[in-house]
Formats: sequence, structure tokens, C-alpha cells
Amino acid sequence: RATAHLFADEGARLAIFDINEAALEAVAQEVRSVGAEVLPLVVNLRDRQAVEKAVGSAIEHFGGLDILVNNAGVQIVTPTPTITDERAEHLLTVDLTAALRLQRLVLEDMLPHDHGTIVNIASLAAIVPTPGMMHYNAAKSALAAASESLRAELSHTNVNVLTVYPGPVATDMEASNVA
Repeated sequence: RATAHLFADEGARLAIFDINEAALEAVAQEVRSVGAEVLPLVVNLRDRQAVEKAVGSAIEHFGGLDILVNNAGVQIVTPTPTITDERAEHLLTVDLTAALRLQRLVLEDMLPHDHGTIVNIASLAAIVPTPGMMHYNAAKSALAAASESLRAELSHTNVNVLTVYPGPVATDMEASNVA
């Protein structure tokens, strides 16, 4: 929400994805109220085909993409032995696999134009071990490593990659996962 508002305040046209349609529409209405053009797309990031379709829709709608902000996340704060494989795989898919897929998809649009920026929201959890957050730590560490690797790979282009390592942020996700 905050990122969408920052970009909207700068006059950006936005494609925003969320699995929660009500939350998505609320943000879309908020940024429209400041005059921003927004394309809200309900997307389950665990669904590869839905992600591909959403990125394609955004590219078609706007005629290309300038910036990707990879900030979707799932967090589990609980003792590791109690985490089911299903919950762990859900987290790893949303926090890592979907982010890598989104990068690859937007690069297909950015590289031919030799222009764009990818912002990957990792976490301090990528570098600071946090008890009860093994899968989140692993996903954010892997995303950070992939982001830094991609930045080096693209250093000869005008496509930039930025890795952000925020600490705790007051979000619904953070509030629902207090150990």
C-alpha cells in the first residue's frame, strides 16, 4: 500500500497484484483518488500461469514496464519442527519462486528496451538469523543472493537491480505472526 502511494504521488501508472481482491480494490481506489492510473490484478503468486498472464496484461495495458517492486511476502514465526511441508512450500513459493519468476518475466520486456529497474524487497532476516523463522530467513536470503547476482549479470545494461533489506515493518503480515 505505501509503495503504491509513493509511486502514485510521483505520477506513475501502476499495475498492482494481490491475492486478496478486497484489499487490492481498496488500494486501487486510494491511488485513483490522487489521480493515478492503476490496473489492479487479482493474482495468486503460487499459480505460474496466473503470474505469466498478469505480467502480460500489465505489459499490454501500459505498453511496457519500467519498474518491478517484488514485495509480496508470507511469514511464518513458529518453532521449525511444527511447520508443515505445505506451509513451508507456500512461503517459499510466494517469497522466492514467484519473485524469481516475476523478474524473469519483466526482463523479457525490459532488456530489449535496455531500460528498467527491479526492486527486490528482501529483509534483514536474510542476514540476521531469527529463531522460529527458518523458512522466511532462507527465502529472503536466497532472494537477496539472486538479486545481487542479477545486478552483477545486468551491469552492462541499463536495467538496474536494487536489493532492499528492511527491518520489521508494521504490516498485517507482521502483526499476525508475532511469536
